[in-house]
Amino acid sequence: EFGRVITAIVQEVDAGKLSLQEQITLAAETSVIVGCFGAGMNFHLFAGEGVPVVQLQLEERGRMNIHPPIAKALKQPFRAVVGEVKDRNVDPLKSDFEVDPAAVLQALEGVLDRR
Repeated sequence: EFGRVITAIVQEVDAGKLSLQEQITLAAETSVIVGCFGAGMNFHLFAGEGVPVVQLQLEERGRMNIHPPIAKALKQPFRAVVGEVKDRNVDPLKSDFEVDPAAVLQALEGVLDRR
């Protein structure tokens, strides 16, 4: 159970279908970013200072994970939610993974509390 209700308008975005200018405009208008680890998370570079970021990822990313230091530089509260691979017989970089919805809500609460 969470201390408050999170009310949001959620918009799924395939940034690859938008022009660069449309991506930048959308990021600038975004109030919270939730996305999967990878190049698509660079979207938060164009979001405003202080915009909370939640990254969904397969495992602890270590040195490959540039998003926490970028978020810190932009004063964007940041949380990562680590998921589980669905098929361990597939290359992890090509595998689907699942995250616990409660963990995502907890991460959202965490970044929203830091605003």
